[in-house]
Amino acid sequence: MEYHSPVNAIGAFENYLLAIGWIVGWLIERHSIKKLNASK
Repeated sequence: MEYHSPVNAIGAFENYLLAIGWIVGWLIERHSIKKLNASK
């Protein structure tokens, strides 16, 4: 199996972006919930 193929690199990069996007979205959502709870 050729590990350094462009397809594998693109797939790994997409997984990386997906993970970062998920974490960022989770942090933003958590931050908004904290704000909403604080304003009550």
